[in-house]
Amino acid sequence: MPMSISQDRKAREAYYQRRKWYLDKVSSEKYLLSKGREAGIKEGREAGIKEGKEVGIAETVLRLLSKKLGEVPEKYASKLMAQDKQTLERIADSIFDIESIKDLDKFLN
Repeated sequence: MPMSISQDRKAREAYYQRRKWYLDKVSSEKYLLSKGREAGIKEGREAGIKEGKEVGIAETVLRLLSKKLGEVPEKYASKLMAQDKQTLERIADSIFDIESIKDLDKFLN
């Protein structure tokens, strides 16, 4: 059944005002959701990039340690992979001072 609009001018104006308010509200909500979604995607992308860099540094440190000390025990490899960027960078900066796998303990504790 099609909706009929009142012939009364005031009732028609009230209807159009309510309709405009509703459409503005829906439009605003869609806009805010869109902006929120964009912000979430951006945060996720940045977090992924950060995590990727940390994994890359960890893998590089692990390769350097393997080259210098031989096979790195799984215990140390998993600890290395769980470290933050700053710790990994400290290990990388100290790579020439590390003489044995036990030297990593001062960084990993």
